[in-house]
Amino acid sequence: ANYLAKFTAGTTIGNSLIYDNGTNVGIGTTGPAIKLAIGDTDTGLGWAGDGQLDLYSNNVNTISIRSGNVGIGTTGPAEDLHVFRGDSDVARIYATGSSQGSGMIYAGQSTSYGGGFSYDGDGIPNIIGGTDRITFFRRSAGIDYEVFSYAQNSNEVSLAGNLNVGGGTGKLTVGTIDPIFEIGGEKYATYVADFAGGVRMETSGTANLENRKYVIDFDKLEKGSDLWLFWQTSNKKIEDVVVLLTSSFEGKVWYEKNGNILTIYGKESGEVSYRLSAPRLDFKKWGNLTEDEGIEGIRVSDY
Repeated sequence: ANYLAKFTAGTTIGNSLIYDNGTNVGIGTTGPAIKLAIGDTDTGLGWAGDGQLDLYSNNVNTISIRSGNVGIGTTGPAEDLHVFRGDSDVARIYATGSSQGSGMIYAGQSTSYGGGFSYDGDGIPNIIGGTDRITFFRRSAGIDYEVFSYAQNSNEVSLAGNLNVGGGTGKLTVGTIDPIFEIGGEKYATYVADFAGGVRMETSGTANLENRKYVIDFDKLEKGSDLWLFWQTSNKKIEDVVVLLTSSFEGKVWYEKNGNILTIYGKESGEVSYRLSAPRLDFKKWGNLTEDEGIEGIRVSDY
């Protein structure tokens, strides 16, 4: 009883694999506990209302479809794909191969414009970035471009372009900055000097003393020149400008400050090198004591 009949041979009718108890249907089971049980009593499909379909495994609702949204671990998916786990568990999405596979997560306005991140196993196929690297990429006109990446066994990040922190007003905290130059096939490191005493602007140049003097009027500088940019980005207080002078001749050189005018004098006419330093216009924002308490930094006692 309750089996859907089928012809077993010729005109002989027997039981099929489909069992109907009046509420639920079982395929391969006579005790369906859900709307459509397959193989055992509580694995298969359930119906929760109009447009609401559930996939059960051992009586656990694993996947739910609600109004076009798919939920894993939730019967109320809020987005196209919603993965949910309780607060004591972790929701995970995996995109892997068996040993040297590659995976990619992508989001965009279309399949041609967007971005995401990927992992390239052994480089076959080479999706984006280098082998065994995690790569964040952007996609433009269907072509993927690396933005930054790092090797799976390293915390060293490689940036493909420029780094903009806080819209150009943020702070970059690092231990050492060392631009690398390649000369004759060998690579050499140069280092940016640290400075104690706040954030400052600096510039340097040469002045040709005529009649033993050279005048720098900070109110009448050529727009876009080095000195103009130095003054515009400093706190614009002549008394805070530090001046270092070196003459190309044997003789005394000195300077005077008057209003926003800096005058360089010499015992004789000739070339004088100058280096000017002044607090940056926002220097009060950056004191000697850092507010970055969560960053360990360089510990002087270790050296």
